Amino acid sequence: MHRNELPRIGCQHRRPGLRLTTFALLVAISATALAAPIGNGRRIAAAPGNSSSASAPLVAVRKSDNMLIVQGKPFFPIGIYEAPRTDAAMSRLARAGFNLCQMPEGPPATMRHLLDHVQSHGMKAWFGADTLLDFSTDADRKRQQLTELVRSVGAHPALLLWESMDEPVWSGRNADACLAGYAFLRALDPQRPLWTNHAPRNTIAELSRWNRATDIGGVDIYPVPEPQAQSDLPNKTIAVVGDECDKAIRAVNGKKPVFMVLQGFGWADLSRRAGQETAAILPTPHESRFMAYQAIVHGANGILYWGTYLTRKPSRFRSELESLVSELAALQDVLASETRHDTAAAQLLQPRRGVRLAHKRFGGHDYVILVNEGADSVAATVRVPGLKTARLKRLFENGHVPVSGQTARLGLAGHGVAALSDNDGFADPRVDFSGEWRNPPAAADPSRLREPGNLVANPGFEADRDGDRVPDGWEGSLPFTASLSDEAHGGRHSLALTGVGDAVTPLAVQRGTPLLGGRTYRFSAWIKAPPGVESRIYVEWVLAGVFHSRCLPWEPGTGRWQRVSYAFTAEPDPAGTAYVVAQVKGTGTALFDELKLEEGR
Repeated sequence: MHRNELPRIGCQHRRPGLRLTTFALLVAISATALAAPIGNGRRIAAAPGNSSSASAPLVAVRKSDNMLIVQGKPFFPIGIYEAPRTDAAMSRLARAGFNLCQMPEGPPATMRHLLDHVQSHGMKAWFGADTLLDFSTDADRKRQQLTELVRSVGAHPALLLWESMDEPVWSGRNADACLAGYAFLRALDPQRPLWTNHAPRNTIAELSRWNRATDIGGVDIYPVPEPQAQSDLPNKTIAVVGDECDKAIRAVNGKKPVFMVLQGFGWADLSRRAGQETAAILPTPHESRFMAYQAIVHGANGILYWGTYLTRKPSRFRSELESLVSELAALQDVLASETRHDTAAAQLLQPRRGVRLAHKRFGGHDYVILVNEGADSVAATVRVPGLKTARLKRLFENGHVPVSGQTARLGLAGHGVAALSDNDGFADPRVDFSGEWRNPPAAADPSRLREPGNLVANPGFEADRDGDRVPDGWEGSLPFTASLSDEAHGGRHSLALTGVGDAVTPLAVQRGTPLLGGRTYRFSAWIKAPPGVESRIYVEWVLAGVFHSRCLPWEPGTGRWQRVSYAFTAEPDPAGTAYVVAQVKGTGTALFDELKLEEGR
């Protein structure tokens, strides 16, 4: 498991240790004990159908195929291991078609604030309870923390799922102790399931024992480039995705949903340093499409992407992956519908092996997904009983397949996919995001990033190369609290920091401030905050675990732009660890502009 944390940031005698966990690395099943339905028969028991009622739980599971039923409607999760930090970033994910994102850890007020934004974009979120579920140590403390967590955010309609520890079997977690933690959380919140991602390792028996402590199973698998070495299964091609999905389903005895976590990065990206480019081998659009649809035809109840935060933005890979997601989103209702296994189900006549299909029926129309699991091209023949059309639409490919006697013949490239339907009017838009990498924003004017004598980079917040509305060179401590404002004291933009109550003090930080020990400096800024909102700026560094802060007191807002300034000496020597901070307190938004840190005379 890998976690990225902002370091503890304080000022003077304040040391709250504000921490933001972004997201965990998901790298990468006989089980009669798993026959119990989701939630071990609690209120999130299996749903008999698609009907909803006022007493229905937020999340249920359809008995026939373990598909999630969210507020009475079938739901196929298309998720991403990213916690968007601005409305612009969240809007981008929603436009691509993601309906589920990760929620980072933070104070209750900011977690609710984030969930409000998630809901405003029509999305859902999940939160990782992680090691709080391991009752092998500090069980009383963890019960209290879980209780407070559920009390603070457990009633929010945008929160869809809880997540357990990542790859717990592979990392040697205590299954019995975590079963106790799982039972405690499920008693606190019977409305939402808990899901567990496993590594593509371990035996089915080992995974089955752990899966007593989860409502949803799953596995991460990142097989590009070939030969893949992450999974311990004998298949070393990208088609191991289907094998791992089969294994995950067996590990829950076919009684619980299974999510597949797919590749959104290149392996070399894991060791990339900030600002560096790597020779990472990323999945091609053809490979990404194959892996997604192979997981679907093997029975996955949801798809999530991990590692996208490691990839460059904008980039060709990122844009092409988002286009694929827009395709899956267009099929959302189809993917969430039941797969046919009756006598009217589609039958693959040729070839006898190597091609897999899934037949769905939604809105009175048939949808057949075919996946060639081999590397060589094949000619496929499929029969769809009861078909009454002379051709099938080949979705997302601007083509049709002729039908004769309820039988269609078509070619499939190696690892090729075909989504066919008798619904010729099906809207199959595939959003084209290529303009974002073909025509990237112009590089920032160096004068906007560096001013002579000013040690603060991008001091006027004018540069935002990736368009996420977070100024280049700055990090917000909490999602949806730091962004660009089009109101400025000078130039076109300022930094807007939004407070969500006195208990939390959001900040924006810039690292790597080149202070020299023993020198005197002056730090100044223009700030505009409404009455009732306080703000401040400060410089700080950490040596041997000790914070050394040079900080202005909180400044009450007046509703007008005002300049603040102070001088300090860099003692003891920061030794390259200094950073500058803008911070807000209260409920409302403060604007910061024209920050300047210069050596004094």
